[in-house]
Amino acid sequence: MTAFTLAPGSGFSVQSAADLDRYMGAVSDAGFQGVSLSLEHAEPYLDQVPGLLARHHLQCPEVLAMRVTRDEDETLGPARRLARLSESLEAEFALSLFFTRVNEESIDRFGRCADLIRAAGAKLVLEMPPIGPLNSITAALEVIDAVGRDRCALLVDTFHFSRGTSTWDQLENLPLDALGYIQFDDALPAIGEDVMYETTERRTMPGDGEFELSRFCGVLIDRGWSGWVSVEVLSAELRQLEVEDFAARAYRTSEPFWSGSSDHPSRVSTL
Repeated sequence: MTAFTLAPGSGFSVQSAADLDRYMGAVSDAGFQGVSLSLEHAEPYLDQVPGLLARHHLQCPEVLAMRVTRDEDETLGPARRLARLSESLEAEFALSLFFTRVNEESIDRFGRCADLIRAAGAKLVLEMPPIGPLNSITAALEVIDAVGRDRCALLVDTFHFSRGTSTWDQLENLPLDALGYIQFDDALPAIGEDVMYETTERRTMPGDGEFELSRFCGVLIDRGWSGWVSVEVLSAELRQLEVEDFAARAYRTSEPFWSGSSDHPSRVSTL
């Protein structure tokens, strides 16, 4: 069945284990089954995190993130840290992105990172960005298949899908065994060509933007996909909310798209 986790994005600052406790409480109270944790947030309090997860009845399905770069140590160091974090928190996925050219050398490095993560009991997922050579499902899937679907999987973010070069046909034909999980969000109409600004500052809660989210969810639901949906809303405006309000809004606006709830004001079928 579909389950929901909240990705970092609220603007709430974690400076202590007590802060992390409050954050997890807000995520759990909002209705989420999972909380996605970064190395920055989880590593300093790793001894306490498993107990906090249990206290708030949460899983940690996703840990993030590492970059595949041209530097061996710069890439494998964070991969080893993510592997340790994955094992400690029993995460299912560890997030990665390419920050270098996609070639035989970088794909091999990505594969070795995938092996580290797999040895820890998780799977390395590749995020498909809205720009660059991996900005479509087809292009990113080539990397996944070069390394092997048993070693890694693809992450599809609704922002990257909508603002990149992916097509509906690519989503409709994406092999489900290659899909790790979904990052879910909406966005306001772009005001310029700075994609990084748009993706980090002008996303919005699902249903409050311009993306065809009902169609997106419908494609995967109709194909029988279910799994983790990571709600990732990166917004300069919404970061001003209290963490409890942010988490509540994120769950309240996301869940109806995946449950088929007819009372969501933006859930109009476009199929």
